[in-house]
Amino acid sequence: MFQRIQSIYYSLAIVALICMSFLTIASYSTEKSGNELSFNVSAIGVDAKLDGEDEVLENYEILMEQMMEDKGLDLFFSGGMALLIAGIGLVVFVMLSFKKRTRQLKLGRFLFLLFLAVFVGIMFAVDFGQTLLEENLNVKADEFQKGYGVGMFMPIVAAAFIFLANMHVKKDINLLKSVDRIR
Repeated sequence: MFQRIQSIYYSLAIVALICMSFLTIASYSTEKSGNELSFNVSAIGVDAKLDGEDEVLENYEILMEQMMEDKGLDLFFSGGMALLIAGIGLVVFVMLSFKKRTRQLKLGRFLFLLFLAVFVGIMFAVDFGQTLLEENLNVKADEFQKGYGVGMFMPIVAAAFIFLANMHVKKDINLLKSVDRIR
């Protein structure tokens, strides 16, 4: 199983997805009342860094907790983490189903499309997060800075490895068909 190159590609896709859970997906920063507010979003949750006066910071911490509860963002991050774990499990299942190559190829195509859809979903979520923070912090869009993190692009990296693995699975299928013709 692991002597096949597609197993290495599937393993690299798994590593990319695991890295996605720890790396920053997006970062937002603004300055409010002389205090700098920055938010780093990962698959695990939101990490808020607030620099300034203690009194003002406590108010923003309370505001962040209320926003997380009111908008259901805790559930959103839990769902995202569940989707990430399910994606990793599906890649492992595809990697271990090496004896049924046609099923492996079909599931690989599904994974490729799934990871592209996850990337597009993350793009929309990042823009929604900026809008949500602008509304709750009463900040104009031009005063708000948004940055994309490395974790945002990990589904694309995983999709690329899945695509490469699918190419090699297809080569195996074609090779077996040619050997069967010779017999």
